Amino acid sequence: MSLGSVLFAAGHGTRLRPLTERLPKAAVPLLDVPLGAFGLAALLRRSAPVGVNLAHHAELVRAALEPWARGGGVEFFEEAPEPFGTAGTLAALRDRLAPTVLTWNADVICTVDL
Repeated sequence: MSLGSVLFAAGHGTRLRPLTERLPKAAVPLLDVPLGAFGLAALLRRSAPVGVNLAHHAELVRAALEPWARGGGVEFFEEAPEPFGTAGTLAALRDRLAPTVLTWNADVICTVDL
């Protein structure tokens, strides 16, 4: 199955410190919803299946986002021990990506209609 989109959720969240010292940015709550869930929902509506990369506090990101991975269509994968970066993640997944792929950073909230 080709991935139609990728949610980047592996970063260290340095710009959100001190919030992200113990909680990864994709799991930081906004109105009781993890930041990464907003992007995940948008990608699931438009370009499933979605690959979600994990590295920094991977288990916490997975736990925060799994409830929002409605009915499947989401594959979590770990980049250990450090995140690959945007280009590195896409390069690592190149054999699994659909011809057109949407990407979204887990700390982005916007109203763009994909």
